[in-house]
Amino acid sequence: MTHKSPVTSGAIISSFCFGGVGLWLLSEAGQADPGKAIVIYVCAVACLAGAFRIPISSALSRLKGE
Repeated sequence: MTHKSPVTSGAIISSFCFGGVGLWLLSEAGQADPGKAIVIYVCAVACLAGAFRIPISSALSRLKGE
């Protein structure tokens, strides 16, 4: 039994924020020294995953057959 709630405007706004921060972190990582750049890239990937959490969740639900 699954309950699919509609995507709220708050979720969309936070997705744009995660995306913006992720892109900013990617640009900063390109300018950082290698030690810091690795950590910044990991943070950027996490933020970008947060930006795409709604499509990722939908895709996983379809794969599960829900």
